[in-house]
Amino acid sequence: MKKIFFLFFFLLIPAQATLLWLKNYALLHGEILEYQDEKIIFKRWDNQGILEIPWHSLHPLSLESIQKKLGIVPEKSSEDMMSGVQVYLRNGGTILGILQEEKSGYLLIKNKNGNIPVPLSNILKKQDIVVSMAEIYKPEEIYQKFSQEYDLKTAKGNLDLAKALLRMENQVKARIHFDKAKTLQPDLSDQIQTLLMDVEKKASQSKQKKNMQHFHIYCSTNRYKKAFEILQELKNTIEENEWKKIWEETLEKQKEYFKLEITSLWMQKVSQKTGKMAYNRKISFQEAREYVFLAMPKEILTELSQELEITEQEVQSYFEMRNKNNLYSFSYHSGTFIVGTEGKEPEESTGQKRQKTSLSRSKMINALAEEWWQKTGTSTRKEWLQASHYENTFSVVRQDLKACSECAGKGTGIVSGETYPCLSCKGVKYERIVTVR
Repeated sequence: MKKIFFLFFFLLIPAQATLLWLKNYALLHGEILEYQDEKIIFKRWDNQGILEIPWHSLHPLSLESIQKKLGIVPEKSSEDMMSGVQVYLRNGGTILGILQEEKSGYLLIKNKNGNIPVPLSNILKKQDIVVSMAEIYKPEEIYQKFSQEYDLKTAKGNLDLAKALLRMENQVKARIHFDKAKTLQPDLSDQIQTLLMDVEKKASQSKQKKNMQHFHIYCSTNRYKKAFEILQELKNTIEENEWKKIWEETLEKQKEYFKLEITSLWMQKVSQKTGKMAYNRKISFQEAREYVFLAMPKEILTELSQELEITEQEVQSYFEMRNKNNLYSFSYHSGTFIVGTEGKEPEESTGQKRQKTSLSRSKMINALAEEWWQKTGTSTRKEWLQASHYENTFSVVRQDLKACSECAGKGTGIVSGETYPCLSCKGVKYERIVTVR
């Protein structure tokens, strides 16, 4: 009758944070809403999707821990359990532990994280439960408690303590007392060797499970260098074809992430650094320009390499793979005369006379550029530096010429009846806008 009842009805599970590890090594974060004979109903927290997951789709290591959590299989020996409380908070969280003290304003609850005062105003519900000692005490506290319960001068006492420590997943201390038991009573060697092999197996499984959890955490936070390091450690514990598949999928995710992120981060840094140059009135035009052309790109490469934990060559490669469908426009504004309407500085003439004329004109442009730099506003200075950087770093799609607002595109102005080059555009007539990708 129990079996028939179980087949037709399911149990409702309180909402708690759960990590599900599937056989395909995917890691899902959310809560178990229901479980049935053949499957569990799972709500993902990343997209709020509801999944029906067959039990056989869970990784064996995850299957065991989930079934223990749901009470389908015993989680701990009864001797390792104790009376405790579970407190449900108004913010949706829960606290598990033993009640140390109850006062008019708060409850003092102890667990492995210490003594936690919980204001009564934050509590929705308090429930009496049976809880594992591992939830209440730190490993060292458990070891001290257990050590007092066994006669450690005998082989049996050390053996029983080692077994108890194994149940609490303290393999390091368990191994110590297995060895002591074997030393005190050599005929226990075969039995202890079997138990130690089981310890190694469980430790390996536990490490594999933690590594997979860390791998998914690193991927979800885009820390791909760490993710690949973990994958390398997992190489001998996962089937070769499956491992290669995960490696290739992770490479593709990294590629897509960096193609988007590096361009965005690059542009953020350009904005920050050109803004800093433009704001500093003590810096000359020539210094700011040389910085943007020479030092700034190298700085950005180095910084992104350190922040993203990849080489500068990789940063450059991903930067060049950026999405070329995105267009960005920048204007030289009234500083167009410095670069000209074609994006080039005044061409040098040939011949000694022309060379002298060109040199003289170049000096004049430089002087005007410095004067313009000192008088113009910070935002205009910043955009000029950005236009200069992007025109020489990105691919130029087009350029647009906008008539100078001061002279309406005439290039001249009249002062006291005399015609002079426009004070704003310096006779160039236009403001040049470059569009890049």
